[in-house]
Amino acid sequence: MSLIDERAKLSLSQGDTEPCGILKEQVYLLYKPSFLAALATIFAAGFLAHIQWNVIDHTTILWWLAAMWVVVAVRIVCFFLFKRKKPDSSQTPFWGNLYIVVTICAGAAWGSAGVFLFPNDFEHQAATIVILAGMAGGAIATLAALRAPVLLFIILTMLPLIVRLFYEQVDIAVSFAIMCAVYTVFLVHSAKLIYNTHLQNITLLIRSLKKERRTRISEQTLLKTSGILKMIAKGDPASDIYDAIALLYESRHPGLRCSMLELKGNRLIHGGAPSLPKEYCDVVNGLENGPSVGSCGTSTYTGKRVLVENIETDPKWSKIKHFALPHGMRCCWSEPIKDKAGKVLGAFGMYYNHTALPNDHELGDLEAAASLAGIIMERQQREILLEKLHSAFEYAHDAIIIANLDARLEYVNPAFERMTGYSAEESVGKYFSILRSDKHPESFYNHLLKKSQAGEPWQGEIIIKCKDGSFLEVERSVSPVFDKQENILFQVAIQRDMTEQKILEEKFQQAQKLEAIGTLVGGIAHDFNNILAGMTGNLYLAQKYTTNMPRAQKKLNNIKELSFRAADLIKQLLTFARKDKVNIQPLSLVPFFEDIIKFSRSIIPENITVQHIIDENSLCIHGDTTQLHQVLINLLTNARDAVEGVNKPRIIMKLAAFKTDKIFIEKHPYFKSGLYAHLSVQDNGSGISKKDIEHIFEPFFTTKEQGKGTGLGLSMVFGAVKNHHGFIEIDSVEGKGSTFHVYIPRLIDNECIASPVLPEKQVLEGRGELILLVDDEKEVRETGKDVLKALGYKTLEARDGLEAIKIFSEHQDEVALIIMDIVMPKLGGVKAVERIKSIHPNINIIFATGYDKEATFPDSLPISGELILSKPYDIKELSHIIRQKLES
Repeated sequence: MSLIDERAKLSLSQGDTEPCGILKEQVYLLYKPSFLAALATIFAAGFLAHIQWNVIDHTTILWWLAAMWVVVAVRIVCFFLFKRKKPDSSQTPFWGNLYIVVTICAGAAWGSAGVFLFPNDFEHQAATIVILAGMAGGAIATLAALRAPVLLFIILTMLPLIVRLFYEQVDIAVSFAIMCAVYTVFLVHSAKLIYNTHLQNITLLIRSLKKERRTRISEQTLLKTSGILKMIAKGDPASDIYDAIALLYESRHPGLRCSMLELKGNRLIHGGAPSLPKEYCDVVNGLENGPSVGSCGTSTYTGKRVLVENIETDPKWSKIKHFALPHGMRCCWSEPIKDKAGKVLGAFGMYYNHTALPNDHELGDLEAAASLAGIIMERQQREILLEKLHSAFEYAHDAIIIANLDARLEYVNPAFERMTGYSAEESVGKYFSILRSDKHPESFYNHLLKKSQAGEPWQGEIIIKCKDGSFLEVERSVSPVFDKQENILFQVAIQRDMTEQKILEEKFQQAQKLEAIGTLVGGIAHDFNNILAGMTGNLYLAQKYTTNMPRAQKKLNNIKELSFRAADLIKQLLTFARKDKVNIQPLSLVPFFEDIIKFSRSIIPENITVQHIIDENSLCIHGDTTQLHQVLINLLTNARDAVEGVNKPRIIMKLAAFKTDKIFIEKHPYFKSGLYAHLSVQDNGSGISKKDIEHIFEPFFTTKEQGKGTGLGLSMVFGAVKNHHGFIEIDSVEGKGSTFHVYIPRLIDNECIASPVLPEKQVLEGRGELILLVDDEKEVRETGKDVLKALGYKTLEARDGLEAIKIFSEHQDEVALIIMDIVMPKLGGVKAVERIKSIHPNINIIFATGYDKEATFPDSLPISGELILSKPYDIKELSHIIRQKLES
């Protein structure tokens, strides 16, 4: 292969443009024969000097030879330097210009021979003309690769000779001058033709080689692209595929370096850049994209191609150019990577170590590389989404089912397997009918099938049959899935176990019932306590009138105790409905238990044998007497009902000290180690089934006949025991009886201080003071009036707050004390007292209420410091409170 072929291929391999490649080949053609041409110049110059030696001054000849040899020496030096340097396209203009300068010098040296080595005799003149004409003609062969050197050499060589011949003014000289001029024109024309021939040959060859190279590169690109697609198909890591794409396009453009960045959120994440320095990649990784974050950051921000010719001066690189320039990056072109919908996924960047803008081929490759990378990124995002969806299906709490339009199962998730007991292998390929329970009418199942076949959505509750034969109530939602042409592909069903929801719904309903009870209890407490207040007042009066009748006094006293017991019952109901607070204080259980035994005789028939076993030790706890009273009474009532109809019915009540040990704690890990008071109620009745034991403490749950039980007794027991930080256990054998065990934490002996026995209070008589009694209940007012009169007081009455203000205004100097009901029509007691105190700030006030205090007096009400009495109240206690107020 000739030098021009080799140089042409080299030019193409270095990515030169066609004009640069042609110039380079022309310069190489100039330098190729320059060494031989220099040797020919030495020979021709020496021959001419020899011919003219005897007719020209020797000094002139020697100077001319010296000049010629200098030019030849420079030409030879340039030849060897050029051969060693092997300049590329960017350097060939310099070497071309250098050659032109040397050629000008050589032409001038030969042209000077036509002036200084031109003797007077025709024979020697002809020798000079022939040699110069030969040198000019020979230049066409060696210098015609470029137009400038060949034309300059011919003109500089021949023009002085032609001028000299015309200057001789001899016919023969003029004839030779004309011939030389014509010859020069011919040479110039020939040089142009040869130049054009060289130019055409070089151009055709470069284009042919370029085409061949493009074909070869296209084949290599196709092969490498095929390899990349195989990597995609195999699921190779995205970073490896990104590197392969970068290397592919780097091989197409020598000196090019490529990078790929993914856009996640608004951050640029390093994807692949096999030829860029790691330090630069680390800096770029994680950068926030924006309008001045390099080419890639800007292109992902704008969604448009960004071409930066000079990184150092372009404002888009102002923030990060100091990271790029030290690594030789001078230009950068970036193409946004997009998915099919046009969403920006990342950017593909191309870098060179020189400033430049891309040519058409580079622009085409920039766009193609971004498209190829887009396939990878879009696939990667799809895979991530699919993995998330698969994980969501696999770890979903609800069963997820994919089925065709015939209701044949195609996929079930693990939640379906857990819910139904059917494995995926057992389910897939079967129909929904494997879950059919036949708990619904046939029309229901037919309706479901029609909905499925029509691809219509359906949602509702359905009872399914599990693999083990059990039934499960589920909520099922079925939705069709469509393709882009609105054709139904399959249907997705989501199935949720309703067990927990049903339990929550049941608990919610129970809570609503409790709330209703609380509202009811709060409402009736006022009326009931007012009735009891009337009763206790009349009882006091009756006792006062029958002081000489001891048997009547005893009965009346029993009625009074029962009245206050009824008030305690209302308080217990309020506590259960969370309408009242528990009064916890140190309590000795032994005397309390003995009182319960006495009380139990009134609720347990005589045909039932009742045994009592009481520990003689002092058992002290923190407790509320009212709540504990209700606990034992409810347990005794349940035991009484359980032994109904049993031969030889028996109830055993026990109170004993108890200390946990290691074995007990192992069996009852929810207990805390320590000392407990153990109360138990045992019967030999019907017992409780295992199924019912699980629900025995739930509100409104009862196994008794309708009308014999509310389902609240044991629920109240459970709540009361929990209020005492205790535990309740059941031992029961159906048909043999039950034992309820109550464990309440004990206090150490020295913390249970017995309350001193106080002497019974005596009624304190009044001294005729005037008391204003305010209540909206007529019976309460009348009874209160009689009681106060019996206590030695005068009274005024008012039906509501407005009337109380009016009466007090009229008798403010006489009234010593006001007993004020709180909740009344027109104007309540609190507001009324505020107005009364504006009239008389120091008036004595006693509030009275039939409601529970917590509901009646929220913290925001301005009644601090005032005494509040709950109805019914003990008359003796009332007499002391009145005197205390009047004498304070």
